[in-house]
Amino acid sequence: MKKGKITILTFTFVLMLCGCNQVQESIKTAGETENALGYYGEIITPEGAVPVSRLIALLQTEDSVWVKVEGNIAASCKHSGCWMDLDMGEGKALNVIFIDESFTIPLDSQGKHAIAEGYAKKEIIPVELLKRYAEDEGLMQEEIDAITEPEAKYVFVARGVFIR
Repeated sequence: MKKGKITILTFTFVLMLCGCNQVQESIKTAGETENALGYYGEIITPEGAVPVSRLIALLQTEDSVWVKVEGNIAASCKHSGCWMDLDMGEGKALNVIFIDESFTIPLDSQGKHAIAEGYAKKEIIPVELLKRYAEDEGLMQEEIDAITEPEAKYVFVARGVFIR
């Protein structure tokens, strides 16, 4: 009788392990599907997104703002996909970094349309960081060396990005 109980318990345990593996596989497949659709970080919806060019007006009266913006990706990190710049028009760009560096975007994202939701503000970017961004973008060394002054930039910390 004891041998029969042990066999049943062993069989039940093996079935539970197989079931867990199937659940893990389903979760993995769902995540892969989301990224195939262009979601990175938290899944966001396009509703309520404003053109990134309107961000300047939003920051005229506020130091910072929680907003959803959309625009074309003017540049992005070519090494790991850890940041992107959205074209604001008139030679301005919105630097988008990802909250807690918790996600990245594809290396070939430049030129695509993106929607990002997060926290925007204007700040002074130090020379060292500007040079790092230039390196990440793949600029030539003489272009990197030409960066000698800090720059006032619009910065955006995104919790989620959708790329079309």
